[in-house]
Amino acid sequence: MTDSYYQYLRDVQYKDPSNLDARASLHERYSWNRRGLHRWIFDIFLERTSGRILEVGSGPGHLWRRNLSRIPNSLSVFLSDVSQGMIETARNELSSHLPHFHYAVIDAQTIPFSSRKFEAIIANHMIYHLPDIPRALEEMYRVLVSNGCLYATTNDDDHLKEIVELVHSIEPSLVFGSRDFFEDGIIPFGMGNGAGLLSKVFDEVEKYAFDDELVITDAQPLVEYILSFPGNAHEVFSHEDKLTELIARIEEKIRNEGAFKATKSAGMFIATKK
Repeated sequence: MTDSYYQYLRDVQYKDPSNLDARASLHERYSWNRRGLHRWIFDIFLERTSGRILEVGSGPGHLWRRNLSRIPNSLSVFLSDVSQGMIETARNELSSHLPHFHYAVIDAQTIPFSSRKFEAIIANHMIYHLPDIPRALEEMYRVLVSNGCLYATTNDDDHLKEIVELVHSIEPSLVFGSRDFFEDGIIPFGMGNGAGLLSKVFDEVEKYAFDDELVITDAQPLVEYILSFPGNAHEVFSHEDKLTELIARIEEKIRNEGAFKATKSAGMFIATKK
């Protein structure tokens, strides 16, 4: 991942939550696993953690907004993101419910906290965006206490492959999603290679898969989802003929098969500092 792409994510793609919210909405409406990723993350995290928590790349606070009634008052939570707009939204959405939360604009590659400050760190689908992943992991290790854990979620390389294949079949040169910015299309921190990267820094690494699939029965939310991705999908599908073909292809799939189904391949690593 290059510094210029990271800057694009901060200043354009994730300047505010609108693109992320469009994608989250599709997953909430059409995921086969009704437990939901955010509840699954929280279930695992809550069983093992108390004390001071740092979330890096928290976005607008989706994890906490989806679990409002389940958050113990004993947690001292610091939400951080490289985007000022994301942190402002998180504060606006959560401060009235969770007055004991703290908010900061932070780059996970240079965490401005003292060593051994947090019992846990959450990095939810964000490590693969970082230009210097080893440096970020070293920083996360540094600020954890002994026996503290990093909870890091990510995708595998076949995540949403049916959607990727669809848009590229319409426009082969389209730059779609972060994978088109990754070398050889390989996620730099994914379910396949994440354990190896974590093991270079952390003392123990566990891996958990999240079983799910998208079963989409309406074309328009999928179109909005596609237009929200990093890259040039919004520009390509601003041409009426391309947009018409996209909608027609989705609607044909739904009509013939009952739904447009897309593979979800995601999970979590729990990395422990002994």
